[in-house]
Amino acid sequence: MDTAVAPVAREDRRLKFTGLALLACAAPGFVWLGERTGRPGWWSEGGDGLVAIVVVFIVCANLVSAGLIVLVAGFGQRDLRRDVRARRGAAVKLLGANVLLPAVAFALLQDDAAFGAWLDDASIAAPLAALALGLVVWGVGTLRRGWRHEALSADEAMCLDARAPVLYLRSFRDDGQALLAASGRWDPSRLLGRFSVISAEQELTYVLRRVGPVIAIGRPGEPLPELGAARLYVDHEHWQRTVRHLLQRAALVVVRVGASAGVQWEVENTLATVPRRRVVFVLLGSGPDAAVAAQHLRGVLGVEIPVPPRPSGWRAVVAALWSDPRRRLGAVVCFDAQDQPVVQAVRALPRTLGDWAAMLMLRPGAGPLRDAFRRVYAQLGLPGHDAKSRGVAIGLALCAGGLGAHWWYLGRRRRALAYAAGFVLAIPIFLAWRDALAWILMDQRAFDERVVAFP
Repeated sequence: MDTAVAPVAREDRRLKFTGLALLACAAPGFVWLGERTGRPGWWSEGGDGLVAIVVVFIVCANLVSAGLIVLVAGFGQRDLRRDVRARRGAAVKLLGANVLLPAVAFALLQDDAAFGAWLDDASIAAPLAALALGLVVWGVGTLRRGWRHEALSADEAMCLDARAPVLYLRSFRDDGQALLAASGRWDPSRLLGRFSVISAEQELTYVLRRVGPVIAIGRPGEPLPELGAARLYVDHEHWQRTVRHLLQRAALVVVRVGASAGVQWEVENTLATVPRRRVVFVLLGSGPDAAVAAQHLRGVLGVEIPVPPRPSGWRAVVAALWSDPRRRLGAVVCFDAQDQPVVQAVRALPRTLGDWAAMLMLRPGAGPLRDAFRRVYAQLGLPGHDAKSRGVAIGLALCAGGLGAHWWYLGRRRRALAYAAGFVLAIPIFLAWRDALAWILMDQRAFDERVVAFP
């Protein structure tokens, strides 16, 4: 695959304005759709009216999808106007959005009682629901493939971030894994991972970016990089030499421990090369591989690492949907000031509202990993606070800004209380939308200086 370094993209206000304009163009169409579909039984009338509704829905949905794609591109990871990979990724994501459209339409129609009754009478409710779920799985996979087209290489990531990198070492078998505790190849809980847009590695990367750009060795011959750590591609004969070189440069080395001989070699070389305070071992999941990995760590570190029980069958589905807060999904091992190993449990359920919110957005690994690494960073003396995300602030301003949710998130309590106090007048809603628009158009540095750091 092409590993050439693309020009470092900057935030582009023209792309942001274009994305906002596309979103605005969709608004009249959705208003028209609301008027036409507001009366009962509209779907059964047929004829040109129904065709017009379907066409307008498809056009407006594509305007929204294209607007969001262009708007996000304006925030600057890749240059959509000049980078071929960015344009290819945008096209694939637009395709994924269109795959999801029938499932979205099916979900919207469930609010119509007459439509639901007609489905039951025609005995096609179950097949249509199964088809909708299949389209969701296909659409999510297509969206992820579009993002993979846009993934940065290791060289590009280090160009964007001048800090010393975080080296992520793992078995290739763990690439793309969505669930932290999938118990086997044919376990039904693995199906839930098909609906997750964010993989466990991506969640781990989000946490580790607080320290530096996260890089990893890519699987040789893969057509597209997996999402998460930025990939560096080397041939099989030179990967060990490359890993040794990266171990010397890394600000932090994180090893996701596995049963493969390659990962065990990485564990031993990391301990022999890197100071213990710059090393973190991550053990996730259950089953024979996890037991082998825990046994290997016990041999080299002399510390007992409990392996989570391996659920199977219906118990695995129940464990994926609901878990005892005391249940462990794995462990993270770091080292104290005396170079002694400290084991931090990866708990099934998070403890903060922010982590719960992330998990509710089909991100099953967000809460457990964030919670575990807060304790790890506190042990290592690293900046473990959750950085304020401009995207989260914008989303809160748009969805719950009338209550001051975005200002609560940013720690501005007085302004949040002022918004909440005036909610009944509806004025704070428009003020929140103004805040969101301003933050969309400003760049990250201005947001950090004027909003996050402002007293």
